[in-house]
Amino acid sequence: MKILAPCLYPDEKPLWYLKQTAARFIIEMIPYGVGKPMLSYFDAKVTNLIETLERLPDDLYLHCDGSDCLLQAHPQAAYNKITKGKGEIVVSGNARCVPFYGMNDLKRDVEAVLRRRAPQGALFPYCCAGVFMGPRRELLSALRDIVAMRETSPHASNYGFYNNDQGWWQLLIAEGKHDIVIDYGTSLAVSLNAYRNFWSKIAGGRLVMHTGAIPAIIHCNGPKPKKHIWPLLLEALNLCPCQ
Repeated sequence: MKILAPCLYPDEKPLWYLKQTAARFIIEMIPYGVGKPMLSYFDAKVTNLIETLERLPDDLYLHCDGSDCLLQAHPQAAYNKITKGKGEIVVSGNARCVPFYGMNDLKRDVEAVLRRRAPQGALFPYCCAGVFMGPRRELLSALRDIVAMRETSPHASNYGFYNNDQGWWQLLIAEGKHDIVIDYGTSLAVSLNAYRNFWSKIAGGRLVMHTGAIPAIIHCNGPKPKKHIWPLLLEALNLCPCQ
């Protein structure tokens, strides 16, 4: 397996800490988009990702946001446990069904579909497009369908929604055409944008969830996790400052 990380920055410094944790598990990391302008989340994590995957050989790829993700365990073990060898796409769970930019009827419909599919009481029943993992061909098929969906969807007239990848991932998953599994149990990754409710403690140099799970990937998305948890993790994981 390999890691793909969007890096639409002048250099690779924002990926410094993710690189360190990937190296500990001897996983090759491929930054993509270095030096390109950041036009939108959709452009970065769909358009540029398709172009990158088209140039790469068949393999299992983990895609994760580069500047706010860390590895604390090997992702493939979690992926194998979730998929049981079926070769599905696994996407990290989310506590909130976002973003829908004021399209409340659409949000309500998607929430209902995803909540209905989730285990009862699941804390992360929705999709966080910051972390997902799967075979190259399945990823390309899903991403190309997202592009096709956006080209014909009436929701594309909403400028904010049009330019955000996560909303389109939510629609694709709700549609049910692809074999996409949401990581309800946070064994592959945890999205901490609502961290106050869900994270438990940092113990033994690792972040532990209330469920007892130790996610392979910690995604400190949002300002509060980056401010409150990120520094604790850098210290607990004994990561070197950016050079």
